[in-house]
Amino acid sequence: MARNKFTSFTKSFLLSTLILATTWTASMAGDTRGYIPAPADTVGVLFYYWHTSGFEKYKDGDKVADDFNLSANTQIFRPVYYTTLASMPATIQALIPFGDITVDGTSVGNKSFSSSGLADPTILAGIWPISNPETKTWLGITEWFKMPLGEYDNKRVLNMGANQWAFKSEIGFVKGWGDFYLELSPYIEFYTDNSDSGAASATLEKDPTFAMETHLSYDISKTVLVSLDHYYKKGGETTVADVAMDDEAETHSLQFTLGVTPAPKQRLLLQYLEDLSVENGSKTSRFGARYTYIF
Repeated sequence: MARNKFTSFTKSFLLSTLILATTWTASMAGDTRGYIPAPADTVGVLFYYWHTSGFEKYKDGDKVADDFNLSANTQIFRPVYYTTLASMPATIQALIPFGDITVDGTSVGNKSFSSSGLADPTILAGIWPISNPETKTWLGITEWFKMPLGEYDNKRVLNMGANQWAFKSEIGFVKGWGDFYLELSPYIEFYTDNSDSGAASATLEKDPTFAMETHLSYDISKTVLVSLDHYYKKGGETTVADVAMDDEAETHSLQFTLGVTPAPKQRLLLQYLEDLSVENGSKTSRFGARYTYIF
């Protein structure tokens, strides 16, 4: 009987982690031209909005449900500052995410789970050892620090926060040829333990996540660009109280981006993302927008 209760607990917690992986992990992904630094002393703010929806649930690469109904709205406020360090471009930024998420359907027992509020904020610092606008060549290194400050209650199935620190190391390479730009950004992310997972306050451990982002963009004019963006991630399997959840992620996603410059010092990105394949979790689609204003 105790084993059955624990199995029920781990399944409920797995549900919440799968939902978080669908939403906030996606919001951590980069955008086209993201590794081209702005001039020193640039100060700006970015505002993001995404609507994510999903209906299919996958386990070990096989679809196990058509009625895993996920709906999420995510907003992010992102102040940015660019400077120089040892004659190299550098930046420090913050991402403050918040929003709401709901899951229902027969695959979750015809119940409805929801959460809203602040998600885990992130601070990042980056530097460019190579920055050559004349040859359109850039190489940057960024460290991301995600803090467990988001809404979290171990008695809830679904939370906006993960109650664990995350540390991401990323490299970004950009090369331009005429009006075309190719960008490659591999990264690895590590996680601390969540020692208060679920009503039993069990310890959750999470394996590192490996990922690669690829962006191929083209300047239609000085104020309009288009980009095809591919996102791949693998890893992040969790263990709860020494029991493996068998929930390792391996996801391929494709995104189309339209970028416009409506006025000097402003840029608007309109995006549509679709998951092509999902090993574990919900297969989703996402509409989004990002607005940038430079002071």
